[in-house]
Amino acid sequence: MTRTFDRIFAASVAALAMLVPLTLVAITLLILIDSWPALTTFGLSYFTTTEWDPVKLVFGAAAYVYGTLVTTIIAVLLAAPVAIGAVRGAETAVGEVRFVLFGGDAHAAFSRALGGETSG
Repeated sequence: MTRTFDRIFAASVAALAMLVPLTLVAITLLILIDSWPALTTFGLSYFTTTEWDPVKLVFGAAAYVYGTLVTTIIAVLLAAPVAIGAVRGAETAVGEVRFVLFGGDAHAAFSRALGGETSG
C-alpha cells in the first residue's frame, strides 16, 4: 500500500513539475500570437529603432528593450550572489541539523522510538 502511495506521489510531483515549462511555452505562444499583427505590420525594426511617432505610425522600442535588458542584467548580478549564499547556508544548516538529530546516540534513540533496528 505504501508503494502505491509513493508511486502516486511521484507521478503527481512529476506532473506538477512539467506544468512549469508547459506554462512558459503557453505564455510564449500566446504573446507571439497576440503580437503577430504588430510584427507583420511594423517588422523587426520595432526592436532596432528608437523613433516613436504615432502620427506617422513609426514605432521603435529599442531604447525600452535596452533598458529592460540592462535592468535585468543588473538584477541578476545583484541577486545571484545572495541566492548562492542562501543555498550554501541552507546546505550547512541541513548538515548541522542532520548531525544533531541523527548523529551517534541520537540516531539510535530515534530509530528505537520508531521501532527500527539500530546499526553500529
